[in-house]
Formats: sequence, C-alpha cells, structure tokens
Amino acid sequence: AHWDTVNHPVLLKEIWNILRNGGPTADPIGEIFDVAKANSHPDTLQMLNEGQTIEFVDHPRQDEYFNLASDLLNNGHPLEMIGFMNHFRFAESPSPSQFGSYLDRFGSLGLPLGVTEFDVNADGTDLQTQADWSEDYFLNVFANPSTEFLISWGFWGLARGEFDSGKHWHEADWEAKPNAEVYVD
Repeated sequence: AHWDTVNHPVLLKEIWNILRNGGPTADPIGEIFDVAKANSHPDTLQMLNEGQTIEFVDHPRQDEYFNLASDLLNNGHPLEMIGFMNHFRFAESPSPSQFGSYLDRFGSLGLPLGVTEFDVNADGTDLQTQADWSEDYFLNVFANPSTEFLISWGFWGLARGEFDSGKHWHEADWEAKPNAEVYVD
C-alpha cells in the first residue's frame, strides 16, 4: 500500500516557499515525510505526487520535481515512491519513446513509480486514436520495471462532470469505449 504523503509539491510551491522560511523546499516536505512515516503502518510506502511533469514535452516542472525527489532522498527523508498525475492532451503529449525516457529518468532514483491519475483528452480526435494512444502509453508504463500501478482518473462518463472532454473509459450506460478495451486487453 502507499500513501499520497505530499500532493502537488511543485505546482503549489508558493505554500512551500512560505513554510521553508528561506531554507530548501525539501525541509518542510521532508518533515512531513518524517512525521508520516513515524505515524503510519511500517509497510505503507510514503509517496510524493505531482502533475504536469512527464505528460508534457520537456515541461520545466519535470526538473523541479526530479530535483525535489533527489533532495529528499539525499537528506535521508523516507520518500519511498514517486507518483505522477498524467492528464494527457494530444497536442502537448510526448511521444511513446519520450515518455519512456521520462519514466527511466525518475526510475533512476531507485524508487517505485505509480500513475495516480490517468486520462487522455479526446478533443480533436476520434475514439480509436484515443485508444491507440492509450495503448502505447500503457505499454510504456508497464514495460518500465519501476512502475507498480496505474489508476484511471474518472472512468465513468457520468462521474466526470462538465470538463470531461471524452476522457472517460465507459459511457453513462457503462458501455466500454475503445480506450477501456485496450486497458482490459
């Protein structure tokens, strides 16, 4: 099991800038990891989780996230897993080989990786292209030896709300879309 110990440490860095009081960002986040590890079941992995890191081509947040994870590890904090919120948009998404290299980079830290939120925006494309792209993504994720899990972000159409843009895997009547079929396959 894992615990999403700190969520959006880079996106919400303004909060961490206040808490760090002039020191490194890893200080307040590291303290949270220390307290969480001391007060949770010993088998629960403590995870750092961020979005807009590896789902866009060379997004600057990727380096910030990698450096933060490295700093936490180098300072002895119990970071035990790295999570990624992956909300893809076709026009801004990396190729399968680019995405694989991003996973390899984070895997080089020696920690398990997990995808905590996965979806693909279907705007501007057809459902089969969305499914084909999803299949390429799944193959990259599960081929990486560091990846341990993938969680869909809203798989049912009625649960997604007004901002869905076709990201769901199942229609309101529970009929599977092509992107759900490739996941099951």
